[in-house]
Amino acid sequence: MKTPSNPAQVRFFLYLTRPQSDQVQRLREAGLSISTIGRQAIRKLHGATLVADEDIPRPERANLYLTPDDAALLDSVAARENCPKAVALRRLVATYLSVNASAIDSLF
Repeated sequence: MKTPSNPAQVRFFLYLTRPQSDQVQRLREAGLSISTIGRQAIRKLHGATLVADEDIPRPERANLYLTPDDAALLDSVAARENCPKAVALRRLVATYLSVNASAIDSLF
């Protein structure tokens, strides 16, 4: 994790699975950024039971920018799940995409 030029944000690198990457790409086409998706996943699902990774992440990296508050929530999720922050974020995004699958599909 690196600090971007805007000190109010935290830059985070995330590797997605193929299905996640495909869904995120569709949302990008609808105008949502991966940062927005990641922040929403953290804010809405930080207390939820998370979907476990079934696929190996693909070697395509996504850059997210989180607020310090979102980064702190991510830290707490990673501690609760006893996993690295990247895994916790990938699980949060997977859960968010799964929970909102029908809404995402209705966009297209």
